[in-house]
Amino acid sequence: MKKKILQTIPVVLFLTLIFTLAVWSHFKPDEAISELENRTLADMPEFTWASLMDGSFGSAYETYLSDQFVMRGMWISLKSSVEAALGKQDIKDVYLADNDYLIRRYTDADFDAETVDKNITELCKFVNNTTLELGEDHVKVVMIPTAAAVLTDYLPAHATQFDEAAVIARLKDGMAFDNLIDTTDTLKAHSGEYIYFKNDHHWTALGAYYGYAQWADSCGITPMALSDFQKETVTEDFYGTNQSRIVYGRSPDSIDIYQAEGITYRLSYDRMLDQAKTVSDTLYARANLEKKDQYTVFLDGNHAIVDIETSVKNGKSLLVVKDSYAHAMLPFIVNHFEHVTVVDTRYYNLGVQSLGIEENYTDVLVIHNTAKFMLDATAFMLNV
Repeated sequence: MKKKILQTIPVVLFLTLIFTLAVWSHFKPDEAISELENRTLADMPEFTWASLMDGSFGSAYETYLSDQFVMRGMWISLKSSVEAALGKQDIKDVYLADNDYLIRRYTDADFDAETVDKNITELCKFVNNTTLELGEDHVKVVMIPTAAAVLTDYLPAHATQFDEAAVIARLKDGMAFDNLIDTTDTLKAHSGEYIYFKNDHHWTALGAYYGYAQWADSCGITPMALSDFQKETVTEDFYGTNQSRIVYGRSPDSIDIYQAEGITYRLSYDRMLDQAKTVSDTLYARANLEKKDQYTVFLDGNHAIVDIETSVKNGKSLLVVKDSYAHAMLPFIVNHFEHVTVVDTRYYNLGVQSLGIEENYTDVLVIHNTAKFMLDATAFMLNV
């Protein structure tokens, strides 16, 4: 009898735990955002008989339960820690690489071939048409590889990755002029330096500097030296997107910023009808260092459109079409122009052509990460 009681205790405890967690999850208030994972969480789906019959309600409800489960972050972290202890080297498409790096893995299966074809066509069309108006030295495209394409020595054995070189080659073939800047070899030459964050998918400001110098050389511009900038480490406790994906932290990252001596700025964010949403005199939003996503210290994160006036008086104006990789690079680039407009097609729904490129800009620069470019659903806005 005593033996049977002892045998049932674990079962009772387990069922009690499951019941308690289920009740707790049901009655606790839903969370809109997971700061730990840096993403929006699913809401309770609306029930309809149609959605029930076609299975969409069940799928959405399963996602909702997973997102709103009590102590979700702790369970994800525990799962990742167990998998790492068992020797797994790829957790939720993040490599547990050497030197404490968490490196995002992409394969061909992550990309829709039709979207990739369309994006390449749209970008090449935009670049070719703009080059005919402004000239080859005034229109450039900087493609930034993923960390997996550069930090190959850190990857686990037999790591797989999509062919970024093939995408670069297709872009080069589609451009009628020498517009494309592939930063892969430049970054590989500095792969022993701190050019990518260990916990985030972006490059660091140092990596961005090397990309900036390559861009400047291609335009016939003398790049400023690193010694021309005042370097400041603004945090040593940064955990970014890759860490958030698996909630598994190793050593934290530091973020360095570089400020040019003697140049001042005036930034206007998200102007609509010639009205600025916010105005700033700095390229760095230091208040964002108190947030989970500290990378947004660069240019205050993603905005539809940002106008930057500098104290440089040379009559040159630059249009930048970008993703978030540009944010760490722009503090170097803007020092060569009197005016810079920064546009993100993922948020700016008026179309790039609405900015009057030929009339208002002397130069154009497109800055994109290769993988993010392939996933982008808004490349068509380049030609609208």
